[in-house]
Amino acid sequence: MDELATTGSGRPFDDLASGLASGTITRRRALKLAGAALLGVAGLGVAAREAEAALPTCPPDTRSGCVVACTNTTKQCACIRTTEGKRVCVNKCCSLRSCTSSSQCRSGEVCIRTGCCREGIQRCVSLCSEPIPRYCRST
Repeated sequence: MDELATTGSGRPFDDLASGLASGTITRRRALKLAGAALLGVAGLGVAAREAEAALPTCPPDTRSGCVVACTNTTKQCACIRTTEGKRVCVNKCCSLRSCTSSSQCRSGEVCIRTGCCREGIQRCVSLCSEPIPRYCRST
């Protein structure tokens, strides 16, 4: 049984320090436990980087526009510029809602600055990372 589990205090680092001080845990065992904890933290960092890498992204060093395809996705997404000036990947369809800023759009949508939508009017569009909205299916 693990030495840290025997006290049941719910404070593993305090238990480790107490065990070292009282001699109930050897230095070798303490180093193994510390190493395991560090490997666990490193694993979380790798998982976070993998999740971030899986997000649709605009290709580096390219301009945004209706025809610039996004990477890291199987969807047909375009890299556009929002009214706030950010480059983001969006589904290639426009809602019928006009906007002047992304704050006027629904959650998971942004206000597109480039004239990709009909008549060049700024419209709300859904982010590529979001499920494809109904208004995309009707076009």
